[in-house]
Amino acid sequence: MYDPNIISYSTLIELFWTQIDPTDSGGQFNDRGFVYSPAIFYSNDEEKLIAQQSKNNLSVSKRFSKPIVVALEPAKEFFLAEDYHQDYYK
Repeated sequence: MYDPNIISYSTLIELFWTQIDPTDSGGQFNDRGFVYSPAIFYSNDEEKLIAQQSKNNLSVSKRFSKPIVVALEPAKEFFLAEDYHQDYYK
């Protein structure tokens, strides 16, 4: 979960677009398969609207020649990954 006292949901979504390929529904970069499919999760109607508007804006910008395929999904219960998955980026 993000902390809105540190970063707004809108800013978080805008940063998200810079970190992924939003036209690739089969995974991201070398990580392939459904579990690596990009998605934006929202906790309420306001966040859903922000995510939808941001996705629409990206689509109409024509920054990508292929359709934006990132799913928008309601947030559900979150579970931490096992210890060996923590800090994987390092």
